[in-house]
Amino acid sequence: ARPKSSKPSVPGQDSGFEHRQYTFTAGLEAKIATFRRKQKGPAALVMRIDRDRDEVVLDGEYEGAPLEEIREDLSEASPAYLLYVGKWDHADGRVTYPLTLITVMPRAVPTHLRVMYSRPILDLRDHLAVNKHFTIEDVDDLDDQWLMLRLEGAH
Repeated sequence: ARPKSSKPSVPGQDSGFEHRQYTFTAGLEAKIATFRRKQKGPAALVMRIDRDRDEVVLDGEYEGAPLEEIREDLSEASPAYLLYVGKWDHADGRVTYPLTLITVMPRAVPTHLRVMYSRPILDLRDHLAVNKHFTIEDVDDLDDQWLMLRLEGAH
């Protein structure tokens, strides 16, 4: 069993996500649940870690935006988590809408931020019930083709 955080609970916080040091900011859990229920893609939630509050916070929401558009708003110098749902047209005619967690970890990110964002990935992936997780270092490579190649390789 994983040790529970010794941090006191925050009034109004609805987060079931708990890592040894990070929680979801108030309201993010509900936002993610709504996102999971209604999205058929393309859509995304961009999250970052607020170091001052030790919380995962919402940094951006996108509906109807392909990865090429989302990447324009991502920094090439700071990490982020991207919860993304996109449309995948399979060769056999099926259409699915895979939910993926993409860790944006640009090469220019200092080591202490790499560690800070890498530690909670497994807990975050498990809590979000996301089967597919990928990491990208070059934000310019983030597009639908990049994701489809990884999804095809995951099967």
